[in-house]
Amino acid sequence: MSRISASCLDRCLRRASKFVNDPGSVVQRTIDHVAEAFIASIHSDVVMKAELDRREILAAREKENSSAALEAATTMKGELLKARSEVEILKAEVEAKVLLLKKEEEKHKAHLRAAHAITKRLEKEKFQLLKEKDDLAQVLEDKDTSIWRLTTELKEVKERLTNGALLEEAFR
Repeated sequence: MSRISASCLDRCLRRASKFVNDPGSVVQRTIDHVAEAFIASIHSDVVMKAELDRREILAAREKENSSAALEAATTMKGELLKARSEVEILKAEVEAKVLLLKKEEEKHKAHLRAAHAITKRLEKEKFQLLKEKDDLAQVLEDKDTSIWRLTTELKEVKERLTNGALLEEAFR
C-alpha cells in the first residue's frame, strides 16, 4: 500500500512542481511539507509494518515453541504414564515376593519350632536314658557287690564244708 501511495504522491508532486516556478513560494513550501509528512507517514507505516512482522515472527516462533512444548509435554506425559505402569507392575511383583518370603519365613519358623520340640524331646529321652543307665549301673554294682559277697560267703561255706567234710572223714 505504501508503494502505491508513494508512487502516486511522487507523480502528483512532479505535476504540481511544473506549475510552481518559484522554489520558495508558499505553494512550494506546502508541497514540501505535504511530501515530508507523507514520507514521515510512510516511514511510520514501514516501522509499524516491521514491528507487526516482528510480532508475527515472534508469535509464529511462540506458536512453534508452544507446539514443541506441547509435543514434549505430551511425550513426557506418555513416558510418565508408562513409567507409572512399570512402577505399578514392579510394586505388584515386590508385594508378591514379600508374600512369598513371608510364607517361606512362616514355614521356616514352623520347621524351627518342630526341630526345637524334637530336640527337647530327644534331650529328655537322653537324660532319661542316662538316668536309667546310671540306675542300671547302680543295680549292676549292687549286684556285683551282692555276687562278691555271696561268692565270699559261698567260699567260706565251701571251706567250712570242706573243712567239715575233712573233719568228718577224719573222725571216721
